[in-house]
Formats: sequence, C-alpha cells, structure tokens
Amino acid sequence: MKREKGRLPYSVFKATANDIKFIKSAFKGRPPTAFFTYPSYVNTNQPVDEQHIKVYNRRSEQNEKIYMAYYISDSKHIYNAVVNTMKNAGFDLLERGDNFNLIWTGYTTIDDILPLNKYQKINHFPNSTNLGRKDLMWNNIFRMKLKFPKHFSVAPHTWVLPGQYEEFEEARKLKHMQDKMFIVKPAASSCGRGIRVVQGSQKLSNKEDSIVSIYVDRPLLINDKKFDMRVYVLVSSYNPLRIYMY
Repeated sequence: MKREKGRLPYSVFKATANDIKFIKSAFKGRPPTAFFTYPSYVNTNQPVDEQHIKVYNRRSEQNEKIYMAYYISDSKHIYNAVVNTMKNAGFDLLERGDNFNLIWTGYTTIDDILPLNKYQKINHFPNSTNLGRKDLMWNNIFRMKLKFPKHFSVAPHTWVLPGQYEEFEEARKLKHMQDKMFIVKPAASSCGRGIRVVQGSQKLSNKEDSIVSIYVDRPLLINDKKFDMRVYVLVSSYNPLRIYMY
C-alpha cells in the first residue's frame, strides 16, 4: 500500500482494542456479524442482546486465529470514517498482503470476489456501479420512470454526455430554455468535485463523461437555505436480503 503525500505514517492507525465482539446471526447457519460499538461521543448504547455477543481476546494464544485485519486498495482514498471505525472495532490495517478479513476497494467485479474465502468480505457487490455512478443511476431511474411515471418522478430530466449531447443541444437551444440553469456533474466522481451550474445559453463540451440536469430553481428551503436530506443504506446481504438504514 502506497503512502500518500502529506499523510501520517500508517502506524498511528494500528488498532489498540483488546477485544473483538461478534453478534450471533439472526439467520440459521450464517456466520456471526462483527460488532461495532458506538463511540463515546454518540452518548448512547447500542441496543443489543448481551446474550448474543461473544467476546474474544485477540491477544490470547488460543484465540489468535480470529485476528482481524483489513486492507485499503491503492485505488481508493483513505477515509477517516473507515479507519476510525475499524480501529474502534479492533481491526488492524494491513499495508500489503492478502491476509485480511475486509478489503476496502472501488468498483468490484466477479473476478475480485472469486479468490476470497468465507472469512473475507469486500465493501461492494458486483454491478453496484448501477447505483454508484451518476450516469448509470439516471439510466435506471429513467427506465423505471417510463414504466411507473408517477412513482419515479424523483429527479429533473437529465442527459448523459457525450452519448446524448446532440439531444441536449436541441433542448438547450429552445427559446424557453435559454433562461434556464443546468447543473453539470461528472459521471463518476464524489464529494462534490467537478460540479458546476451553467446557463442555458452556454455551450458545453461533447468530450466529457458527465450528466446534465435541469436545475431546480424553486427548491424546498429551510430558513431560506438549501439543504441535504440523506438516507444512508447498507446492504450486507442479498440472500437473505439484509438492509440497515441510518
């Protein structure tokens, strides 16, 4: 694992917890789930039946086989939320090798999953790009919108560039569109990088992978300010379907 410029040595991220906790699975025949305790600043206790928690000391010789570690691939940024969560749960960060229980990586293919054993997990399911990439996400929304227009009118009309560039240009040149605003987003970026708002009179490049949406000029406001309402969803299993929502 390469060290990124300006970052502290990885040794500061090594786990210090002595105990690792597992919760018995709610599904018969399934392996237990690693238990992540809430940090102290949350000021609440996680509602878990203590009878279903097994505590192992990873430093004891007889239980050394359950030593827990994770690895962050070179293709991903190091997010403090991930590092701190793993540290609090007693996971060690590996700088190299394949002796990990969890790999934190980018888009995943079936070839990434096949080499894993039953004790190794990966943070993406194959084809999750259909939700993670903005262009594929819109294509899926639009396809469902054609079938169920009432239930999927959840986003303004969008064009995927460069494939729909000519279609967008025709719409942009319409008289009533000249005073409209459009929001342009890179198709495969995050954290707000590369997002900009342009006027309908402004011509865009046909060479970049991006999506262009009609800007909602009368959004719902709180105290005259725009806001985000985010629902975070973790799908830990498709069969059986298991979803955590925060």
